[in-house]
This record gives sequence, C-alpha cells and structure tokens, in this order.
Amino acid sequence: MKKLIMPVLTMFVVVGCSAPIDEATEVAQKACIADKNSDVDSLADYMNAEMFEQNKMIHESADPQLKKMLKMLNCDVKNTEESGDGFVIHFKKHNSYEVKEINGDYRVVGENYF
Repeated sequence: MKKLIMPVLTMFVVVGCSAPIDEATEVAQKACIADKNSDVDSLADYMNAEMFEQNKMIHESADPQLKKMLKMLNCDVKNTEESGDGFVIHFKKHNSYEVKEINGDYRVVGENYF
C-alpha cells in the first residue's frame, strides 16, 4: 500500500503544476479567441486593465465589417518565446500578445501587430 501512495501523490503534483510558459500561452490563446469573437466580458479575464479598456473601446465601436474580419483570425499558436519578465505568444493569423505575471496571474499586457 505504501508503495502505491507515493506514485499517486507524485502524479497529482506533476499534473497540478504547469509551466509558466504553458500558462502564459493558454491565457494568450483564450484572449485571442475572446478578441476574435468580440467577447468583451471574457477579455477582462485575460488582459490587464489598460489592454482591456483599449480592446473594449475597439469592440464597442467596431463596424460589422471589422467584426467579420476578426472572425477570420486564427488563434492557433505558432510559437511562444520568453521575453524579459514575460512571454510573447505568436499566432498563425492574429497579432502577437505580450503576457506577464500580474499579482500571481498571467495577463495580456501588450500587443504586437502583424
């Protein structure tokens, strides 16, 4: 019984912990999908206050043509790279996002245009 407990506990520890680069990539991808779908409420969960306010204004004032263009964006991650105290996540067909840890959570803090 004792031999079984250690591997099971180890599995929970490994599964429960993800690498910072994975967490940052996941946050960026969720923000990208929210941006693509003009889901302003979800954007608030993935962006810092400044980025959220900028994106909120864009989505609220966007004409239907812009929203159609956003729907065509592809949020598949091309690659993620470390950058100073954060990460830059590059997508196949979307602007790149700069993600940093803020108060223990990863948030999109910047955007690099195509």
